Amino acid sequence: MKSIQKILILSLCLIETGCTTIPTAIIEGQNYAKNMEAEKDVVATIEAYGKYRERCYPYINAKKSTLASDIALTVFLAPLAVPLEIRKYIKTGNFFEYHEAREACFYGDALSEQNINFDCLQDWRKGDDYYESDECILYRRNIHKSDVGYFDYKRFLPKNSPINTDSKFLTLIKYYDKIKDCDNLRNVTTDEIAACKNKVKDITIKMATSGVKCMEAYEKEYSEKLDSEGSWYEWAINHDPYEIKRQLLMVGEYDMALYSSPIPVYGKQEALNEVKKTLKDFGKDHLCNIDGWKADIKKMGYHM
Repeated sequence: MKSIQKILILSLCLIETGCTTIPTAIIEGQNYAKNMEAEKDVVATIEAYGKYRERCYPYINAKKSTLASDIALTVFLAPLAVPLEIRKYIKTGNFFEYHEAREACFYGDALSEQNINFDCLQDWRKGDDYYESDECILYRRNIHKSDVGYFDYKRFLPKNSPINTDSKFLTLIKYYDKIKDCDNLRNVTTDEIAACKNKVKDITIKMATSGVKCMEAYEKEYSEKLDSEGSWYEWAINHDPYEIKRQLLMVGEYDMALYSSPIPVYGKQEALNEVKKTLKDFGKDHLCNIDGWKADIKKMGYHM
């Protein structure tokens, strides 16, 4: 009976805690975070976030579905559990299927903001009793909101980076994701695909450091925006304010014509200010600057 108890304890240690592997993973993760903090690599930070946000899902799913834990929790079947795990270890180097997934989960915790208590944020870590404790309830009530799972991008990005909010960081990631489009280009060489990816990386780094012009980062989208604003500007300073009212009358919409107000004609400076405001909003939403916007519009043939 004592031998069975020893086997059960060993099985529980391996399956539920991993004995020493979790502390080891945490230390290794902390060392990795220190290196990232020292290197301040924009691309490495973005790619690390991609792994960070998904880091615990494989572990949670594997832990829920593993047969070994169910077997080990049954005293009478414990002698069977250990041989199964030993055979698995000989074949794969892991005592259980989610060994590596578990380590990746706790390894990645080091990339979060410092002193984040994930045990109070995720109920699967320590169980419902701790998660619903007064300590955790108060912790969740007072902790600030995060749209990036408390990933500490500010610690890993270059000093004085303009990427200083979750929203801006997610916009930066969205732009970097354009790198995937390079693999879908048709009738291009390997070198051209590589050049496409390098361009996305270079612009991403500029966004997170010195800044980048909208025309360089979003040539198609920004050109369309400039064209639209140039067209609006010329209409705004030189249109018939009663045109829509007359059109409504012509089609018999008398009530709408009665209550519709004439569309005011803008002065040139007023129209310019409206165009600039719209373009500045584009730059803010896309992490780029609109320097030279007026000259860019003029090149399209609009008179400003």
